[in-house]
Amino acid sequence: MTDNAQRRVLVLNGNGNNLGDQAIFAGWLRVFGDAVDAAGLDVIVDQSFIYDLPFREETIATINQSYDLLVMGGGGFLYHRGADKSASGWGFDIPEELIPSLEVPFAIYSTGYNYRAFAPEHFPAHTASHVRATVKHAAHFSVREHGSVKKLEEAFGVTEGVSFVPDCALHVEPARVHLPRLDPSRKSLGLCLRIDRPEERFPAPFSQSFERYIQTLVETCKQLVEEDGYQIVFTPHLLTAGDLEVGRLLRASLPEDSLLLLHEEVPAIYQGADLLHPGLLAGVYEKLHLVLGQRLHSVILPWAMGTPVVSLSTTRSNGWMQEEFGSPKSQHIDLFDFDRECRTERFVSAVREASAQRDALSAQAKTRKAELVQIAQRETRALVGATLGQLRVKQSPFLAEVAAR
Repeated sequence: MTDNAQRRVLVLNGNGNNLGDQAIFAGWLRVFGDAVDAAGLDVIVDQSFIYDLPFREETIATINQSYDLLVMGGGGFLYHRGADKSASGWGFDIPEELIPSLEVPFAIYSTGYNYRAFAPEHFPAHTASHVRATVKHAAHFSVREHGSVKKLEEAFGVTEGVSFVPDCALHVEPARVHLPRLDPSRKSLGLCLRIDRPEERFPAPFSQSFERYIQTLVETCKQLVEEDGYQIVFTPHLLTAGDLEVGRLLRASLPEDSLLLLHEEVPAIYQGADLLHPGLLAGVYEKLHLVLGQRLHSVILPWAMGTPVVSLSTTRSNGWMQEEFGSPKSQHIDLFDFDRECRTERFVSAVREASAQRDALSAQAKTRKAELVQIAQRETRALVGATLGQLRVKQSPFLAEVAAR
């Protein structure tokens, strides 16, 4: 049963210069749009940056009057950013006592438990109660992998009310992208790092561990170029000053024909947020033989394109995502165990093992992706049906006051 009344949806996410966050939004729009079309609904979507919109009484009143659904969609919002002074200690910045005043149905959609392993602080004490209250009042609360389900129970005491919806970037479709210097006769290895706030991602003493990490990566690339004939394609998602410095270091360390810097090959995708950029990045990943990825979406996007990934990080999310994908354990390098794992021979052997199994891994990825997409479609259609299937009748504050007399 459908009707022609228009609905309005506010989606809050991290959409910005980070190509991974752009992929989340582009993928969410696709799966949500398909669900809306299947329901025969007319929907307008507004978007805002989640950390720029604190929920207070006046904001809540405006949202209640203006929207039919609020979605905090995708990204690692189970994450404490102390500088934001969030009332909750995580991405949903609302005092716990005000949650019931949010009359519009709201959804926490495909989020993730996120943290930096060596950050000085994680969540304040009141976050656990707040998360439990959010789960209680939300029309939908889902996380992007089962590792986050376990952490919600361990860290916050959440035992029910949470579903699994795969990360939205799985829905991005690759676009045609031209890389004339990529040699199809050679194996290619994408390299994407997460080195913003590096002092919170590597163990003490930070300067020595970070230097060792970068040196290990450079030595790995050199060995793969010299012994296996690889081309290295550097694919930063955020293009920080650190990424640019690593690009210069790779250029000084590798033969010219063995290195492509994506910010030079396809500079347009680094020029602000654009819903077309994720497709271009996916098109790049689709062309590669393998990826060595530290950022979470340098695991998700290439895998979704059928390109196997060796992941490495000091946070658990990359390993959790590899488990969700059914990837071999050897394809995740857990840098929390830094002394044992941060070695050139470990990096090189993981790449070589993935290369030897590439065809089988790619076929497995395509099968598993189809399963995950079906889960996302089913859950999203259920969300749309439960929240937008019947239009809420909204009253202006003036009419509400008159009715109360």
